[in-house]
Order: sequence, then C-alpha cells, then structure tokens
Amino acid sequence: MFRFAKAMGIRHISADPTAEAFPILEKLCAQYRIVIGIHNHGPGARYSSMAQFQAAFHGTSPAIGLCLDTGHLLRSGEDPVEAVHKFGPRIHGVHLKDVKDKQTFAIVGQGDLDVVGLFRELHKLRYRGLVALEYEEKPDAPGPDINLCLQATQDAIEKATRR
Repeated sequence: MFRFAKAMGIRHISADPTAEAFPILEKLCAQYRIVIGIHNHGPGARYSSMAQFQAAFHGTSPAIGLCLDTGHLLRSGEDPVEAVHKFGPRIHGVHLKDVKDKQTFAIVGQGDLDVVGLFRELHKLRYRGLVALEYEEKPDAPGPDINLCLQATQDAIEKATRR
C-alpha cells in the first residue's frame, strides 16, 4: 500500500490499525514519507473517542495521526472542533459529515457539527490536507442534498477565514 501511495504521489493513508501494527507503521511512514490517519468509526469501534486516539498516539511520532470523521465523532458524543484543537498537527485527513442528536446523519450545517468552528480550527493550523465530503443519505438522488452540503461548507469556510 505504501509503495502504491508513493508512486501515486499520495501523502496520506487512512487506516484502522491494531496496536500491534504501530511499530511497522512508524517505519513505513518514515521510509515512504507518508502519514497515517487513524479513521475513527462510531460507538463501539476500535477508535471512536478522543481518549482512544490519545492512547493510540502515545509514544508514536506525529506521522501517526487522525483521519477525523466528524459524523462518527459526533455519534460517539465527542466534539470534532475540540478534536482538531487537541490533536492539531496530527490531523491528517477530514471526512466531513454532520449528525443530529448522535444518530441521524444530516446535511452539513443542519446537524450538531459546528461547521464554522471546525474550519476556523483547521485554518488556524494552516491545514492543507484532504477534506472529503461524505454524504450517504438518499442514494438514489443525493445531488440536491450534496449541493446544500457544499454550499454550507463554502459558507462556513468563508466565515471561518474572514479577518
């Protein structure tokens, strides 16, 4: 996977590694100059809370960080804005989703995610990584809702980066 990523110019890989994999991941990250972002999933997953990320990162280099899935973190009762603030340079990717009341996926800006706050924290970090919109509702006709998500995201970025 690392050879492929390097050949393609990919700088970040998302993963769900076991604790036993961390030593080899550290070596591969250094060898290929690629960072790993642990992708969090919802409640009950291997990595679903900030405490679990903190424990996973203990003793590792910043090459091992977080691919922050905002929706799953909200489902776990955690604040994605706080996660960006807390883990800062270890944020290696963002999957942008919104959730209402820890259970219902929503159009970005219509759930509990502080979208402006999220982009404000990313802007403070001078974050230049991937922000991937993930919207899986209405699979037969997601277009109108995706447009609303993109508009809310664009509006939030403009508000977050105003001086």
